[in-house]
Amino acid sequence: MDDEPNHLFVKVERLRRLHRSRLSTVRVRRGDDGTFGLGLTEENQVSAFHHATNEGVLRIGDQIRYVGDRPIARERLASVITECFGDAREVS
Repeated sequence: MDDEPNHLFVKVERLRRLHRSRLSTVRVRRGDDGTFGLGLTEENQVSAFHHATNEGVLRIGDQIRYVGDRPIARERLASVITECFGDAREVS
C-alpha cells in the first residue's frame, strides 16, 4: 500500500490576488438617512457608496477589519454595527 500515490483534492472557491496593503484607522459617519452608506461584499470590502458621506474617507476595495477595537473575522459589518454600535453617529 505504501507504493500507491496519495492524492489531495482541494476545491478552490475563489482566488484572491494579493496586493500590498496597510492597516489604517479612519472615522466614518452616518449620513442624513442614518446609515453609513456603504455597499459591502461578503468579505466586508467596500463595493459601493450609497451616499457621499464617507466617500472621501474610504475607497472601493477597502476591507473593514475592525470597528473600534473589535475585530471582524467572519461577521458581517452590518451585524456588528447593529449589535455593538447601534446608536453611534460615527465609528472608527
